[in-house]
Amino acid sequence: MKNFLFVLWMSCYLPVTAQVSATTDTLWKQQFRGSEARINDLVHVRLELKPDFVSRSMAGKAWITLKPHFYPTDSLCLDAKKMVIEKVGIVSDKGDITPLKYIYKDSARLYIRLNKLYAGNEKYQVYIAYKARDNEERTDNASVEPAYKGLHFINPDGKDKEVPAQCWTHGQTEYTSYWAPVIDRPNQRATTEIALTVPAKFVSLSNGTLAGKQDNPDGTRTDRWKMEQPHAPFLFFIGAGDFKLITDKYKNIPVSYYIPTAYESTANRIFGRTPAIMEFFSEKFGMEYPWSKLSLITGHQFGAAGMENTTAVLFTDNMLKNERQLTDETADEDVIVHEIAHQWLGDLVTPESWSNLFLSEAFATYSEYLWKEHVYGKEVAEQDIYKLLSKYTEDPRNSKKALARHYYRYRESLFDAVSYNKGACVLHLLRNYVGDDAFFQAVKLYLKRYSFQSVEASDLREAFEEVTGQDLNWFWNQWFYNPGHPVLDINYSYNDVKKEVMVTVSQTQQTGSIFKLPVYIDVYTGGQKQRHKVWVDNNQATFSFPADQKPTLVNFDGDRTLVCERKENKTTAEYVFQYQYSDKQADKIDAVVYALQHTSDGDAAKFLLAVIQDDKASYRYKELILKAFKSSGVPDNFVGETEKIAAGSKHASNRALAAELLGNLRQQKYIPLFEQALKDSSYTVAGAALNALAKIDQARAIAVLPDLRKDNRGALSAAIAKVEVFTKTDADFDNMYATFTSQDLRAAYDENFNTMFNFITYMKGVKDMDHFKKAVGAVMAFRTRITPYSMELKGMIDDALLAVKTSKQEQGVKDHVKLIEKELHDSK
Repeated sequence: MKNFLFVLWMSCYLPVTAQVSATTDTLWKQQFRGSEARINDLVHVRLELKPDFVSRSMAGKAWITLKPHFYPTDSLCLDAKKMVIEKVGIVSDKGDITPLKYIYKDSARLYIRLNKLYAGNEKYQVYIAYKARDNEERTDNASVEPAYKGLHFINPDGKDKEVPAQCWTHGQTEYTSYWAPVIDRPNQRATTEIALTVPAKFVSLSNGTLAGKQDNPDGTRTDRWKMEQPHAPFLFFIGAGDFKLITDKYKNIPVSYYIPTAYESTANRIFGRTPAIMEFFSEKFGMEYPWSKLSLITGHQFGAAGMENTTAVLFTDNMLKNERQLTDETADEDVIVHEIAHQWLGDLVTPESWSNLFLSEAFATYSEYLWKEHVYGKEVAEQDIYKLLSKYTEDPRNSKKALARHYYRYRESLFDAVSYNKGACVLHLLRNYVGDDAFFQAVKLYLKRYSFQSVEASDLREAFEEVTGQDLNWFWNQWFYNPGHPVLDINYSYNDVKKEVMVTVSQTQQTGSIFKLPVYIDVYTGGQKQRHKVWVDNNQATFSFPADQKPTLVNFDGDRTLVCERKENKTTAEYVFQYQYSDKQADKIDAVVYALQHTSDGDAAKFLLAVIQDDKASYRYKELILKAFKSSGVPDNFVGETEKIAAGSKHASNRALAAELLGNLRQQKYIPLFEQALKDSSYTVAGAALNALAKIDQARAIAVLPDLRKDNRGALSAAIAKVEVFTKTDADFDNMYATFTSQDLRAAYDENFNTMFNFITYMKGVKDMDHFKKAVGAVMAFRTRITPYSMELKGMIDDALLAVKTSKQEQGVKDHVKLIEKELHDSK
């Protein structure tokens, strides 16, 4: 599963600290979470399901074939969450159903007394009639259980003409049991057969192939979906709704895209690379696409970016874009690549427990790198893996977590930058260490050996050891089983008397572990590069190399594949040389970052100006520079280049950044530039231009709103809402207040982030004291709820409130000023 956490903003996924800040419960730290004991094994699950869009419920009948795993048993426990259980029975060979005794405990588990003692591997079949319901409940803490779990009906009565009627399910981690009684564990596998009865006007989707369909007298249709290969319960899926079905194929394998009619014209631009992605991974992994079909569908209000249900991948409807939206750079292709890669790594070969989740998510995330490397080149791929590593290392809490994590409080907490980002970076490191041929041969062996099986980290190690002939326990122990990463202090020196280069590497991490690091040191002298391979395996290691003259640059980890934090004693001149002559993107980005941290150094400032003026330089280097100016302001000698970027960069993200920066200068001369940018093909640029225009001439920004409302999405919609706030008065208070207070935390993060701050901005214009008191109370209540999850967001809310205070001081409204001062003071 791909989370928004890695697509939009790291804070979108509520941090783990939020869960423990309000409680002293640490019992989970003593509870080893291995794979679930297998008393009974699923064999085949046959379901007859009839979603009722009126009552937002679903009638279900299940015929579940099982067998004792090894030991004889006369009982069965199934997961069945929040269902109404109507009948439980044993099914005879003739199909007759004899009632069985059962206990339905806590609306979660169904304990069944079987009709006899079944021997190991002796198959039996149970029948369950039940009703499931829409999982409408929401939770502030998405790290416990996501709001989008289980079965969902969207706009079932069709009253919202902007939203197509749908139903869909989400099963990861253990949420299939909200709509189907199963043993809902990742180390179970079963073939499936699902008869799904839906309104005849809808199309349906489930795992496997459509084996038949039947029109019914009541205006419904029953579609029979058959999955002949076993897969894990969390990958089971049903979906139905008002979709347009677009067909495609990869070789002889059917491929289809379920698209709302409004996006039929852009369907191939959104999903059309799917066959090419399937072909690439079939070749790269050394194994053909392993399933009978692949369908991609979007779910309105689905809260993750994507979910790898076997043969039936579910995506957020944020993937749906019109032609104008598609001009913006997005992470949509990454999400598609990620979920398709899961069809091999996660679905075909499945982690036996959530403790080994990284085996799925690390591989799928690294597959994004592989695809970028293949299609866009190493430069783009290396820039992305640099971002992955930076996101992982920027949060110190991550260094306390291992990839193979057997102690955790909630399953959902495992979907983090350790499992995804660090995992992908470790695989990249492993590939560099063993070499390309060995890496992909080992992946091929791993997939072939464990197809349709559950695995743990040691299974992957054994595949790599068999291919390479090496004992790789040391690598697995330090990177997979132990937490953290090396934090390196690297010092370079040159002894002119001995004609010798010295490199001293200190491991300063506080985890108590010393890493064993095979690494290359590159020495640049006289226009030539000499490479030396060394092993760092102590807390401090010193290496010396002969050199007739002082090198222009000495570069530790020449391949830039180490998963580490690093501090080096390089000079500005050395970083500039590194930018110019290293072929590694991490080296170039490090040089830009160093210069941004040393802008008082004239040479560093000149280097940054040269980068931003260089037409051949990656737009991402320029993006780094422009983002830095958001907090520091645009230096005078960079204004001209910023104007050029705003007016003519090929990349919408940089045009938008430049417009934002110029808006902060609040100069009337930029009004024509911003008015022209309002017509930009990119909503992101148009949105940035509207915000910038409002800073200079609020009345003019308000005046253009009617035209902009005719075609607005994404960043432009957010900008319009922000400017509209300036038109609101006390007469709009009830509506503004209701919009702000009705959102839950997850929606505030994922869907309505700007709503929070628009409401606070609106408070600047509120005159009525009762309204103002009510508004301040609502904001402070929201601030209290958000504080355990994000201190950064709390700080942003405080800054916004202080801006309201300043505005009220300028207006001379002393009572309002005192109220804000008191609330902020009392909350400390």
